[in-house]
Amino acid sequence: MTLPKTLKILQEQEQTLLTLMNNLPGMAYRCHNDPGWTMEFVSKGSFSLTGYQPADLIGNQTIAYEQLMHPDDRASVWEDVQLALKEKRPFQLAYRITTAAGEEKWVWEKGRGVFSANGELLALEGFITDITERVLNRQELEKRVEARTHELTTLFDVQQAITSRLDPDAVMQLIADEARRLTSSQRAIVFLLEGDVFRIVADTDKESAETLLGYRIPAEGSLAQLAIQTQKPVYVADVRNDPHVKFDPRRRNLVEQTGAQSLMAVPLISDSHPLGVISILNKVSGTFGSTDERVLMMLASSAVIGLENARLYWQEQSRQRQLQTLLDVSAAASSSLDLDEMLNTTLDRLVGLVGAARASVMLLGDDSNELELRATYPDRAIPAQELAHLTQAGLEVIAGNKPLYEPPETEQPDTQPAALLPLRARGQALGILAIIGQQSSTFNNRQLALFKSIAAQLGVAVDNTRLYEQAEKTAVAAERSRLARDLHDAVTQTLFSASLIAEVLPDLWEVDQIEGRQLLKELRQLSRGALAEMRTLLLERRPAALVEANMSDLLHQLAEAVTGRTGIPVTVTVNGKYTLPPDVHIALYHIAQEALNNVAKHARAGQSAVSLRCVPANIAKTGQEQVELSISDDGRGFDRTSVTPDRLGLGIMRERAEAIGATLKIESRPGHGTQVQAVWKK
Repeated sequence: MTLPKTLKILQEQEQTLLTLMNNLPGMAYRCHNDPGWTMEFVSKGSFSLTGYQPADLIGNQTIAYEQLMHPDDRASVWEDVQLALKEKRPFQLAYRITTAAGEEKWVWEKGRGVFSANGELLALEGFITDITERVLNRQELEKRVEARTHELTTLFDVQQAITSRLDPDAVMQLIADEARRLTSSQRAIVFLLEGDVFRIVADTDKESAETLLGYRIPAEGSLAQLAIQTQKPVYVADVRNDPHVKFDPRRRNLVEQTGAQSLMAVPLISDSHPLGVISILNKVSGTFGSTDERVLMMLASSAVIGLENARLYWQEQSRQRQLQTLLDVSAAASSSLDLDEMLNTTLDRLVGLVGAARASVMLLGDDSNELELRATYPDRAIPAQELAHLTQAGLEVIAGNKPLYEPPETEQPDTQPAALLPLRARGQALGILAIIGQQSSTFNNRQLALFKSIAAQLGVAVDNTRLYEQAEKTAVAAERSRLARDLHDAVTQTLFSASLIAEVLPDLWEVDQIEGRQLLKELRQLSRGALAEMRTLLLERRPAALVEANMSDLLHQLAEAVTGRTGIPVTVTVNGKYTLPPDVHIALYHIAQEALNNVAKHARAGQSAVSLRCVPANIAKTGQEQVELSISDDGRGFDRTSVTPDRLGLGIMRERAEAIGATLKIESRPGHGTQVQAVWKK
């Protein structure tokens, strides 16, 4: 091919490349590595991105790109780029710019340095695209999660406040006050059911409370009765039009005195026994909705516990020690929003305070009606026969929604009493609480009544922790769905976004900046590790690229992937100069990869180390030049005599070593870590 034809082809290829870059949804560029980021080339996408034409940015004719950057982001962008250039790796950035129209945008940039054959930096090349919508969507999602978390935390605090009071009047007034505050309503009233009437026991309107406290209305046909019968909230847009109000002077008088228009009533029910209702009147802004219903139902669960606690206390002073036990267990149940931590803390406190031999919690599966053992204190294995009996009895307790007491067998003095109580919240069965007494002891009626209250407390606590977990899972699922939908480059873009999120997270952790920084560090580490894994997968899809890659770089990449995935620090040491045949290069790489996978999956190590050493012929004992690859960890190790050759990838590593004529040595003992060493001789 003649030189003119070659030049023509190159010109056509260059024009095609320019056309492609100009049509990308963003701005491609080539610039100098100077503080102003002086542009040599800018694609046409610069106008839609920045409001400036390419000619305005090239050579800083109208404005330098650095001037478009937000002042607070310029320094960090410069530092990140310089670090990437120093390490000769690509960089990904997220920062804000101000367009020609004065609009602030979030942008994502991916670029790299262009180096000469002798390592001299010639220019920077990259691509910048608008991610404002994604950032704003994430910020909105975080606001919603924060609002939901705040709601749960507030209800958690309210529950503690309610269950910590033992004066019935104070408890009921607090319930009314919190119902009004949490729903932003004008007024809240608590009714207790006494026979066939409802009596007002708490009112948030202090001026009329004196005249209304003690006011009675017939239960028959009332909205309060409907709420108790259905065990669901009842909402009426305008209670003045209710036929029972129109034709009943007492109800009509109550509506007129309270100024009630819109009304929502939630039932207070303890173990299917109706106690009363909480009524909220007249939303300050808008109308009552599902959020008010959810908050009131959760409040009602806490209110029932508070009312029951107070009644027990005032009915019988002799129960003082048992009630203190109840409060201590309640505090344990309220000590954490992590389900397992809360259950372990609660059962620990429960066993100690009531003198039980053991306590267990079994919960219904999310997608089944089967009971699963979730926590036991003291933590020990329960015999299969005993567990089967506990499971069957627990299902009967849930079906009947009644506690079951199994006294010790009189003919066998070493048997233990058992009390099984249903765990419920918001009218739903959650599981059972099983309390096993000491040998030859019995549970009296007061203890059984106490256990019922504890189970009610624990049911609310389990429900709260599950709601909290659900909020977190919903937030994570929504974020994953959004990323999968919005990021156009599938897996790679998702991995880049993990790093992007770490860079652009708003001040979500202002309450504890140290923890916030640690979280960012962990997320950044995860992103880099995931990116390393993706690079590894891409290399393996191109065997030629795997052979061409430097072994030191490959080992560092594998180490970074393990560290990012598991948090286990992996150090890499490479000594000596070596040139490996392609098959040896690939085999040693895969041996290191398999060994590190075992570290990540099975070792439970605190740290790991990878070493690649080239031993010259004049130093090696065999008189032959050899390459030694070693992977070690300080994990739990294993007994080689009890592990078959096909387990833990041992067979794969041996086959790799045998294929290149290398020797493979594996040393491990339980509790003393593992070392894998492959030695190849030229």
